[in-house]
Amino acid sequence: MNIILGSGLIGLLAKAIFPSWKIIPFYRSRFFSYNPALDDNYIVKDTRLDSFVKDLMGTVPMVYPYLKAYSVGGHLVKEYHKDLCEDWATYNKNWDLAKKCLHVMCDQFKLKGLLIGRKNCDFSEKCHELMETTDMLDYDELKKRYQQSRFIFIPNYADASPRVLTEAMCHNLPALVNENILGGWKYINEETGQFFTSENDIEKSIKLLMDNIVNKKYNPRQHFINNYGVVNSGKRLKDFFYDTFGNQINIPRDKCEYMVPGNPKTNYLECEL
Repeated sequence: MNIILGSGLIGLLAKAIFPSWKIIPFYRSRFFSYNPALDDNYIVKDTRLDSFVKDLMGTVPMVYPYLKAYSVGGHLVKEYHKDLCEDWATYNKNWDLAKKCLHVMCDQFKLKGLLIGRKNCDFSEKCHELMETTDMLDYDELKKRYQQSRFIFIPNYADASPRVLTEAMCHNLPALVNENILGGWKYINEETGQFFTSENDIEKSIKLLMDNIVNKKYNPRQHFINNYGVVNSGKRLKDFFYDTFGNQINIPRDKCEYMVPGNPKTNYLECEL
């Protein structure tokens, strides 16, 4: 069953601090280029939005990854070298803050941990003793690591809503999350974890988190199932669409249980505890 909104345009933007894309040059340089004069396919066909996009995108600095060129059999070969310690995730995942906080976790609390996607990156010497570092893990292995952990640490700032946060919650892991994160903060409360804001207050947050874990005060999986997921979130999305675009939707409200972006969910079974 498809819902048609006449000729209306619904846009959802993630993975950048909207509207200030200028502070994340990696997206522009590595994934697309935008020329308001030439790239007609990218220009939004609304003059107000078109001007807005031009204002945003017109002066974004260009940053290129390291490019190595060499000759093989007389043909020029270009090879991109990605520095995993200085890539887009360095900014997106807030690696500079993460290193400062990991120093506190390792030196003061002697916490052991798993650091994913930062293999061979430099940080605290004590952390090198206590932290296992890996490249990115496949999903099955990641799920096993969730089950072996006590909490997940998310220092991210320029992130629309980290998928690993809700995945960890579904594995009943509480979370220690940067309160200044762009999106995903809504999942953190007294049932699911603890906020921190910088290396200056993370010590207090870790103590609270660990005490609550010991005293079994968290139940993130139950909180997620009760409030989010395809059905619960889909019902809120349905209400938004019908309240906002009701006269343009071709399906009666009482015939639609919930909405989901992307492909339809058929015979969907809700999660259980």
